[in-house]
Amino acid sequence: MSKKIYLNLLKKIQKNKYKNLLFSITQEKIYLKFRKVFYNHIKIFLNKKPKKIKTHKDKLKIFLNITYKKKKISKDERLILHSLRKKYEVNLNLKNDYDKNLIKKTNINADVNTLILLVCCICKFNLLNKIALFNLVLKIVDSINLKLYENKLNIDSPNYILKVINYEKKLYKFFNNSI
Repeated sequence: MSKKIYLNLLKKIQKNKYKNLLFSITQEKIYLKFRKVFYNHIKIFLNKKPKKIKTHKDKLKIFLNITYKKKKISKDERLILHSLRKKYEVNLNLKNDYDKNLIKKTNINADVNTLILLVCCICKFNLLNKIALFNLVLKIVDSINLKLYENKLNIDSPNYILKVINYEKKLYKFFNNSI
């Protein structure tokens, strides 16, 4: 029963786009309990043999992959990453393709792998402070969590998702110890 409460809680939070969020003590306990369960489930999921995933051509994912492999990024790339983060924070999704002014070209949502790459790029190049980064990571891990429980999760790079989850754990410990 509490798993159902947890999933409904996540859906409700995402529906309200993380605004006016206030947990009761029982909701907080359920959230933290099932977050730990999620960590175990995702490890099991990633250890399974991956299926061959047919991915459509995702220009945003290609851009993020190229950016992540760089050692330094230009000022323009920093601005693009910041703008993409803002778009995700507002809409809780990104589109597959944007033009040079970051106006969407398609209505197709980007997959989870693209969101994971976005977080990895932002972490690698230290573009946000810890609070903003923790906020972004929580939102993306919540969406991964929902897709995992709905059996709609397709991951083509398990190393990146493990980095994001470990970063979330690290930031949680940092904020939990500083209070």
